Amino acid sequence: MSERKRKRRRIEHPEKQLHQNFIDNLTDLEKNIKDSSADMADNLYNFFSQFIRITTGSFSEEFKPMVRKAIYEEYFDDDRRQTAARIIKQSGIEWPDSFLGRVYLSDIRNFVVFELWSQHQHVIDAKWTPGKGRGDEAQNEAWTNALGTIGAKIQNPKDSSRLSNLLTWMHFLKLIHHVKAYLEQKEGEYDSGDNIYTFNTISGACLHKYNNEGMPKLIWELFLDVWHYDNVS
Repeated sequence: MSERKRKRRRIEHPEKQLHQNFIDNLTDLEKNIKDSSADMADNLYNFFSQFIRITTGSFSEEFKPMVRKAIYEEYFDDDRRQTAARIIKQSGIEWPDSFLGRVYLSDIRNFVVFELWSQHQHVIDAKWTPGKGRGDEAQNEAWTNALGTIGAKIQNPKDSSRLSNLLTWMHFLKLIHHVKAYLEQKEGEYDSGDNIYTFNTISGACLHKYNNEGMPKLIWELFLDVWHYDNVS
């Protein structure tokens, strides 16, 4: 096989490989925690510092205290999404109190399109049907409002990068929640509901959800991250 063909060759299911890589690294982390005299939280912070840098290319100064808070503090709210949203909302970052109305479903989709193309050269079909909301009354109303403005453009250019950070940070903070719960579990298999989606990079998670449940379900999951940020106290 020529060098050019080798370079063009793509992994058939990168999302599964990324998931397996994470599980392998998580297994190594467990061993390190057992063999190390260092505090488990310190091991966990080092683990996620490296994981975030490797998978996103950076670990911003804005995000570091949020990761520390998620790791070193205990949260007794079982709603991982709400906990993650609260950490971001209370971080002191100079963001709007709410994003829906500033960003729309089309902007969330654009985030997905960019992630899947930039990370996996995966092309998304331009056509998609959002469908109805899948949550409670308030969530469904917000979904409908965002749906009614599909095609609207972000007015503040900063909101595009803020949305990207919000969705990425929410993914990592929820992942920290699951990893802590997994490490504290005494016996049995850990089930997050969808382990390939949960224990993955943000792009791997998006690709898995898109391939298995379609764009509407993926956009709904990401929409809920934005909705929880907007509505958490």
